[in-house]
Amino acid sequence: MPLFERNQVVLAKIETTKGTDATPTGTNAILCDVVNPTVDGQQLENNVVRNSISATPNKFVNKTVKATIIVRVKGSGSAGVAPEFSPLLQCSGLKETVTAQVESDNTITTPGKVEYTPVNTASDQKTATLYIYKDGLLIKAVGGMANMSFSGRYGEYGSFTFEYEGIFAGALDASNPTPTYDSTEPIEMKSEGFAFGEWDDAVAREFGFETGNTIISRGNINSDTGLMPYLITARDPRWSANIESVLESENTFWGDYQDRDTVALSLTHGATAGNIVEFSAPKANFDAPTFNSENSLNMYDLGGQLLEDSGEDNFKITFK
Repeated sequence: MPLFERNQVVLAKIETTKGTDATPTGTNAILCDVVNPTVDGQQLENNVVRNSISATPNKFVNKTVKATIIVRVKGSGSAGVAPEFSPLLQCSGLKETVTAQVESDNTITTPGKVEYTPVNTASDQKTATLYIYKDGLLIKAVGGMANMSFSGRYGEYGSFTFEYEGIFAGALDASNPTPTYDSTEPIEMKSEGFAFGEWDDAVAREFGFETGNTIISRGNINSDTGLMPYLITARDPRWSANIESVLESENTFWGDYQDRDTVALSLTHGATAGNIVEFSAPKANFDAPTFNSENSLNMYDLGGQLLEDSGEDNFKITFK
């Protein structure tokens, strides 16, 4: 019986104990593009002589899973409630801080929001269990972490891409669960208020950033899989943008590059409470601007690092 590509359900859940199956259910479903996981392992050879010129069977150990998960940028629909892809944000080395919305006499006294910021200590890092159901076939991964990137271009939806890596925990026949998704609709990239510091007059085609995580797996002869849960050991977040080029008198991109000056970056996606996603970074530096052309216009490809200002604040993503 053939299996249909689009008849797929993806579940993700933060693990209470790192590397232990969190057993996600349909309430942990994530609305995303088709996911095609890759399972790999270390090939173990046993090249003994045995009165034959044929090779002995190889064995695969330290089996891992890699999966690219793409979701549309959107909120949960309720301010102060995390988006359904929260586990993927958290396992990308980000700390989740929830501020519940408070109302009194039909007046909002404390606006609800959920913030995600980088963490620097291993104890603060979260791992996630990933279940990928492919029309009745289930692939499991545990102890996983991810690299996250954002991309947004005019006239398109903004997207988060998660490059997940975890420990292979089995493949088996299992009926797709009934998924629960929030009903919030993504919106196109427009009216973003994208600004370099105080300058918000850029004619921008697109903007993006990435966590720049270094993700490692660790071997352990005391582990039943031979592996420990994944860990992020380094981070170098970066940003990128494509804008129409301007004179230095309008904004000093070349001067900032030459002097290694930094500016704050900010962007607000959406305008309806429950579906507003803000990006901010306190200290972004600049690589040398790169020229390109579009319809005979000079364009800049810009980019650089997202630096810490006062610790664990390279950037912040706020859902509100």
